[in-house]
Amino acid sequence: MIKLEAAELAARIKTEVKAEIDSGLSACLAAVRVGDDPASAVYVRNKIKACEEVGIRSEHHALPESTTETELLELVNSLNARDDVDGILVQLPLPRAINETAIIEAIDPAKDVDGFHPINAGKLAMGRPVLKTAVAVNPKFFQARYILARCYLALDRYDDAFKTYDEAVNLASDADRKQLAGTFGFMGVGDGFMKTNRAKDAVRAYERGLQIDPANSELQTKLAAARAKLTP
Repeated sequence: MIKLEAAELAARIKTEVKAEIDSGLSACLAAVRVGDDPASAVYVRNKIKACEEVGIRSEHHALPESTTETELLELVNSLNARDDVDGILVQLPLPRAINETAIIEAIDPAKDVDGFHPINAGKLAMGRPVLKTAVAVNPKFFQARYILARCYLALDRYDDAFKTYDEAVNLASDADRKQLAGTFGFMGVGDGFMKTNRAKDAVRAYERGLQIDPANSELQTKLAAARAKLTP
């Protein structure tokens, strides 16, 4: 059984996201709530607060209970079309008169924060990274890829972490970010492979890290140790 210290991981991710925002990354979350459900109000308020804590810009669209499905779809479509909105969250449950499935499927999968869109839910069920489209077309989603890789690493999903760190490196806009995801990311993946007696994969991870930072002595030492494990 995997034990994940969620509070500690969440705090670490918030710290990393705040550092990225402070360094010039920008992001905007649009949260949509329909009606006056008390629990929904609390959930949305907490999400807006979390955005404020790390410096992410947020919008709260609080709509009346009388909002029609057509009106909500128009709002979702307008948010989909806005380049300055990176994530969309429609708080559930919605009023009975509104088809929740239709609303979820209307959200651009690349902006689907909850991951409820069938495309994202399907990828998650298959163990495949989600939000790939958003990452591919918008370099500022480097941080999202980096955080996902860290989560995979914390869950001991080293193959997924390797792939996602590689994607983060390809999205890195400067040398510091590339080193963060590449050097330290692949070092962590290699260490994980070694811990699970997968020396061949560890060699691959350390070599990938050295492609980014050839002079890193720690990576060189770890690579030599992994290669030694392969020697009969």
